[in-house]
Amino acid sequence: MKTKTGFLLLTRHSDEEITDYLQRNAEDGWWLRRAKGNRFVFERRPYAGKRICAYTFLSRDPDSPTEVQLRHELPILRKQGWDTICIGGPENIADTKRHAFLYEEHPCSQHGNGTCGTTTHASQCTQIPKADPSVSSKSRGRGFRKALSNLVLCLLYVSCLAFVLGNDLLRVISNNLYLTFTCLLALALAGCLVLSVLAFVSRCKVIAKKDDSGEIANKGYRFLDHAARATAAMLVFMVAFLVFDSIWGNTSSVGTRTQIGNEKVVLYNDQVPVTLEDLGADTTGAYRSTRHVSSRGALATYDYCYDQNLGNESGTLSFVSYTAFDVPSAFLRRIVTHQSMSYDGRIDSTMAQELDIDMVFVSRSGKQALVTKGTKTIAIRSGFDLGSNEIAQFAALL
Repeated sequence: MKTKTGFLLLTRHSDEEITDYLQRNAEDGWWLRRAKGNRFVFERRPYAGKRICAYTFLSRDPDSPTEVQLRHELPILRKQGWDTICIGGPENIADTKRHAFLYEEHPCSQHGNGTCGTTTHASQCTQIPKADPSVSSKSRGRGFRKALSNLVLCLLYVSCLAFVLGNDLLRVISNNLYLTFTCLLALALAGCLVLSVLAFVSRCKVIAKKDDSGEIANKGYRFLDHAARATAAMLVFMVAFLVFDSIWGNTSSVGTRTQIGNEKVVLYNDQVPVTLEDLGADTTGAYRSTRHVSSRGALATYDYCYDQNLGNESGTLSFVSYTAFDVPSAFLRRIVTHQSMSYDGRIDSTMAQELDIDMVFVSRSGKQALVTKGTKTIAIRSGFDLGSNEIAQFAALL
């Protein structure tokens, strides 16, 4: 027999909303088979006109299991015309509440639009069993808090993405894997944000009116379930990407872990285009570490290098690091260049003319610089002053 699985946040919805969800499925030819937590299993079955509903039962005796108490009440419900489809599982640690899912034994001949208990002919049909009024009130409150947490979590995702793009756009656009992931993430976040906002607005209407009939009529209550699944899927997607990237994404060289004084450091021995010797810097230390990491993407190329001279006990004696990138897009290049110039300084037009390049930007401290020519840029950081001779070494790479 053909089956399908549905998702509904059981404890975040009132009985009326759950009833509407089950009734709509029944009228579409999907009859409830069993329920476990927030998952509902339906089987394909032609609708026979029998209404279906959800009924919340609260424990009345702490010394007796809630399910046993509920089963004692089922014969009473059956005398009222409602038979049992299934009973849901525990909904809290103390197991003080259970849901029973019922169907009408003798269908009413007049159902209007078929929505359980909401038609003009409902008074002529078997009355739907009602739980304690506080149950619906608490369910609406939980639904509102869930909608709010979904929205906050979604905004947190958006903030994290904006932070990455606002501070390290170059790493994204110079790596096709990162670029693809970021585009997919942005699209998914947009959809997730829309669902979260709609769910929050829907729950606000229910709280404000203290009535969910309007949201039941337009199925607005379902936005909460869609938003919850979307935010959870976003988290799974990001974790999966991080695991994938940590295992297969790193293609750089492997360093050697070395004990220097009281610290363990990782030393690399990559070939770099500009070394400390080229810059006339101190190279008398006992240890040396040079690293070169590159990335080539559809929108940009990226090379990060550093050369570090370390002593036995005194740590770094001298160092230079630089990031070279080529970004054909003028718009993206302006953003990346601005991110690389996150310090006070001045443009040295005279030096730029002497070196036959477009721009030289030198920091106030004199230990950072940025040089550009055409679509290519190099951002430099060092532990010593950068003069025209040192900057000329990097300008030659453009």
